[in-house]
Amino acid sequence: MDVFATPAGVYSTDDVLAGIAGDPLLPDFAFGILTDYLAVPAGGYDVRIVQKSSVAVAIDAPGTMLTAGLVATVIARQPDKTDNDPADFNLVVLANTEALAP
Repeated sequence: MDVFATPAGVYSTDDVLAGIAGDPLLPDFAFGILTDYLAVPAGGYDVRIVQKSSVAVAIDAPGTMLTAGLVATVIARQPDKTDNDPADFNLVVLANTEALAP
């Protein structure tokens, strides 16, 4: 999977698939893998997770808002289903309630 976080409303899903939207935020990311926290500027993002083997968008989460100072855990998940329908995949943003130590 490749994870793209582009400015909200700037690029379409087709732009992402065509490579017009730039490089992925997380290239070659596998479901079930945890990463370190990534710093991104506050703002609205269209988050798209692209399944490389089929060149299809598995998760499309337009308008995901990240506020300044937010420390969050973002989870890409598929509900417990067996049909792998992309409409069943989703993105969850959990705000961490404890500040990280400097």
